[in-house]
Amino acid sequence: MEHSTKGGRAIHLYVPADSGRGRRTAITAATRRKAMLYGRYLSYSPSFGPTGEEVVRLSLADAVQHGYHSINRNAPFGEVKQIGTARLAGALDSGAWMTTIDPVIGLPLPATGS
Repeated sequence: MEHSTKGGRAIHLYVPADSGRGRRTAITAATRRKAMLYGRYLSYSPSFGPTGEEVVRLSLADAVQHGYHSINRNAPFGEVKQIGTARLAGALDSGAWMTTIDPVIGLPLPATGS
């Protein structure tokens, strides 16, 4: 879906196809926010360069100390072309799973992607 931000930038986003009863408002709000954030990212990203990439890599490596685990089995926090059994159309720069422990029962909760 193409969405125009307040600044007039056209942003391409994937949005849920099921916008049934009670979901449309939430999906619209989430789409607007994501378009704004992604548009902002696109305007800043050319100035990040190698230093920005290094900050991301070091931040992900540090996240291991806080429960994150690399999705990529071949290299820590490297390019991700597949998540589980799903092959991606294009590679992600990095990816990680976060596993947290339920404070009440002390067992791991389902992992969340990042």
